[in-house]
Amino acid sequence: MKPAALERAIETGRAPVLKAISERGTYVDGCAAMFPSVTPVCATAIATGVRQDEHHIPAMCWYDREEGRYVDYGSSFASSRRLGFSRQLKDLIYNMNGEHLPEYAALLNAEGLLGHQHGNSGWGTFDDDNMVGATAFMETLELALELRRADYGADGEWLGLDLYPYTEDQVAAVARSVHQWRFIDSIAAKIDEGALRAAQATKDAVKAYEIVYAALGAPSPDAR
Repeated sequence: MKPAALERAIETGRAPVLKAISERGTYVDGCAAMFPSVTPVCATAIATGVRQDEHHIPAMCWYDREEGRYVDYGSSFASSRRLGFSRQLKDLIYNMNGEHLPEYAALLNAEGLLGHQHGNSGWGTFDDDNMVGATAFMETLELALELRRADYGADGEWLGLDLYPYTEDQVAAVARSVHQWRFIDSIAAKIDEGALRAAQATKDAVKAYEIVYAALGAPSPDAR
């Protein structure tokens, strides 16, 4: 969106959220996107705060020196034929989205590199279209817990929503996602953090789940 279009939408009252963001933050009308302006490049730059030469995702396709192969997220039909559709689909659907986001958030926070985070429920399938908590409730709860551990938001960080509702009412889908995130975050706040860390330190998965499910309102096994 060009600055003129954004400013016109704000002035006419059609973009109240963007207006609030611009008033609470810093609005720069002369910035430029990463080049090429494609999802893997731009999203990684937003998440890490660095350019391609540092985050090492230069385009929709590149040569991965560690794996010794060419990675293509779907640049063209010709490339799909050349590299193989199964390989490309695995990169696009699994490798780009199959990572465990809460673990990545914890690792990045430990290194002091946790950048902007967003929520949806497309992990492992695709990176948009699903409302928060729709299909990956436990992963979303774990992300909320890790963000609380990182004190995310203390310095004014925002949680984005990576949503592209194709069939639902767009405004309603976003509002519902905000409501569901707040609910999930409220559950994360009820988790006994000290007891959970103790269970994780001893790799006691049974105890860890008992603690998490207690926050969800599940009765103790002893109450049966």
